[in-house]
Amino acid sequence: KAAVAASVNEAFVRAALPQLDAILFSYVCHETQAHQHELFAHILRCCKPSAVLVVLDLWLVDMENIARAVSEVAATCADRRFEMRPLGSSQYFQFKGLAIRPMAK
Repeated sequence: KAAVAASVNEAFVRAALPQLDAILFSYVCHETQAHQHELFAHILRCCKPSAVLVVLDLWLVDMENIARAVSEVAATCADRRFEMRPLGSSQYFQFKGLAIRPMAK
């Protein structure tokens, strides 16, 4: 929930984020309402174009909120678009999820 510029996020935002190939948000979206925070949008804008973001949670509404947040960021990015694929939601995988891949326009 901390701002992008907060000291707790500084090392991640400046050093790690541009290098990561995968980012996993596992069962944190519902509790934190991640789609409402600037850090999630910043991650979408600034992760490397070949990265994959995987978002998992139990609630469909959380995946809908995340997808809406991704679409909002995409509308403001001149240099990238996002591919989203649903994950889970079967008798074997009881979670809801999205795989998000940023790509150059």
